Amino acid sequence: DADAGGRHDLTDAQWELLLSLLPVGSTKRGRQIINGIFYRIRTGCPWRDIPERYGLWHRIYAVFSSLSKQGTWKKIHHLLLSERHLGYDPLETISLDSTTIRGHIHAAVGLPLGGGHRIKTD
Repeated sequence: DADAGGRHDLTDAQWELLLSLLPVGSTKRGRQIINGIFYRIRTGCPWRDIPERYGLWHRIYAVFSSLSKQGTWKKIHHLLLSERHLGYDPLETISLDSTTIRGHIHAAVGLPLGGGHRIKTD
């Protein structure tokens, strides 16, 4: 694991598992880019705030975008779910970005039942 820079970067075993699905190749540079993508996903930071050890942020974003369009991330997701016996936790695959979560209008608090209209009863 000497090539894995950060403590959350891919281990050698994880990298080997992903290599067959990644078009970036088995180079150290390809591994840095993928680690940069995973860093951004894990932390939720803006693309420009990815640490320099992973490379140029716009290159990392370009690879991420390309892999998304090719369906590679979906393939990786399915691979990891199929490898659960190797210690992968499917709950770790959940990623939420609070800026995209919306409440339905009826989720508002404080409105009387009936949409704010009182029903008269005689």
